Amino acid sequence: MYNTIYHILTNPAYAGAYVFGRSGSRVTIEAGRKRIVRGFRRERNDWEVLIKDHHEGYITWAEFEKNQGLITDNANGKRFMSRGSVRSGEGRLAGSSLRPLRPQTSRYLQRYAQYCRAVSLPR
Repeated sequence: MYNTIYHILTNPAYAGAYVFGRSGSRVTIEAGRKRIVRGFRRERNDWEVLIKDHHEGYITWAEFEKNQGLITDNANGKRFMSRGSVRSGEGRLAGSSLRPLRPQTSRYLQRYAQYCRAVSLPR
């Protein structure tokens, strides 16, 4: 489901543009044999054809470019200094309560220990 929505939102046809040449192929020689790698993504500047407002889109081209920026910023682990999406961590719930939060894992570990003792008892 995520991949389907991602492909729709990153497709320029969603913004009413016609594009050709978004992916390409590379030819290399490895161990004396020709190897063709197909389907690598090209940068927007390297697309062969880009016709904005070719047909009626669901969103405008400006909104499409804004969405691409948001999607890029939400990617985790792509670049060293990328923004990334909100993830788990100590700062996630900072300021939500005046009393200190107990680690959530302690209750789980206590229950797991009780289960292990109950299972290991001879019957």
